[in-house]
Amino acid sequence: MTVLDFSSDGIGALKIDDDGVYIKGKAEFEKNVYLSQLSTKDNEALSIDSSMGVFLNAHNHTGHTTASLNLNPDGKATAICERFEIFDQDRKLLFFVDSQEIGLKLENLRILDDGGTTFEGAIQTARVRPEADTPLSLESPTRNLNIDANQDIEFLSSAGEIQMNSLLDIALQSKQGDIKLESGNIYISGLEKSNGVGQTQYQLCVCQNGKLFMAAERADCRADRNICE
Repeated sequence: MTVLDFSSDGIGALKIDDDGVYIKGKAEFEKNVYLSQLSTKDNEALSIDSSMGVFLNAHNHTGHTTASLNLNPDGKATAICERFEIFDQDRKLLFFVDSQEIGLKLENLRILDDGGTTFEGAIQTARVRPEADTPLSLESPTRNLNIDANQDIEFLSSAGEIQMNSLLDIALQSKQGDIKLESGNIYISGLEKSNGVGQTQYQLCVCQNGKLFMAAERADCRADRNICE
């Protein structure tokens, strides 16, 4: 009893009272330990150390393991569960993962990667914007770049330029609506010049409201009311 420091309060560093079991210093357990709560004093940190790894399992009432957290000695950490969630201090959901999807609910998502980020498959988003004072670039170095939407697609630059560069063709198609170019100056440079010999061509004319139409060769660029409405 003297060697074990056995008393009515416990054994050595292990103390027992009505609130639970208290251990002062380090403790080693050779077999399973079952408890409902593990905590320390307010001014102390909780440390769980094992040279063979740390494994935390949760069971349901039937004894089936529903979630596991494994910290392996080889440096790999594994979480096994139906749904993994991360909340902030206000219990607001920030991140979740399940077998169907991965969700992020953040004000801004920042990916710190100098070499760029690769996504396999489709990307669905309501808005694409860069950081402040940083230009936005959408680039596909080796393949096509497709932007599809069931409704409107808007490219807006409040204080700068919008450039579209292509090695091959740039096609603007509207099946049911109009294509509008609104600017004080519209330039088309780099066109081939004709020597006036060959097939006859139409003339490109413009209405007062900016609508373009074609006129026959040698005809005046005059349009009736139906064309320029």
